Amino acid sequence: MLRYTSSRCAPASFTYALIGNRAIAEKKLENFVEYRRLYPEYDFVFVGDSGQGDIHFGQRMLELAPEAVRAVFIHDVVATPEHARRELAIGGVRLFDTYIGAALAALDLGLRGPEGAARVAEAPLAAFTAIPFPSDADRRPRRLEVMRDIAELNERLPPGALIQVDALIQGIE
Repeated sequence: MLRYTSSRCAPASFTYALIGNRAIAEKKLENFVEYRRLYPEYDFVFVGDSGQGDIHFGQRMLELAPEAVRAVFIHDVVATPEHARRELAIGGVRLFDTYIGAALAALDLGLRGPEGAARVAEAPLAAFTAIPFPSDADRRPRRLEVMRDIAELNERLPPGALIQVDALIQGIE
């Protein structure tokens, strides 16, 4: 358990974690620069999570090669505050709670068409039904995120591509 000994100083383990995450991000950046050198004709989409330096890495990718980085998607696993999400989005880093939300962001950016976004969204929806949550209290917030993202995606899909939720969420009410 992390405990702060002073309001001005983070504990050593927290500081080391930040340094470690930054080092991980910098190593990923070295690899990205090498891939860019080897494959200059390709564009890149990065998908990471908010746990180990991926946000920093995505920001650095965008700084170094904005013309080649089509998108940076970060699965938010640490409940990033909304104001920080907005700030990151302004810089090109898009956080998502579910992979359905990632499909929605890809649709918004033109990386996927409506039918492609719907196909991408179906897999995590089906997987969600199989997750053995310890309790309804654990399941409920994730279910709300899934339902929110499905509703938003369905608003942007043509009638023939709408995701039919009823059959897929049986047993997770």
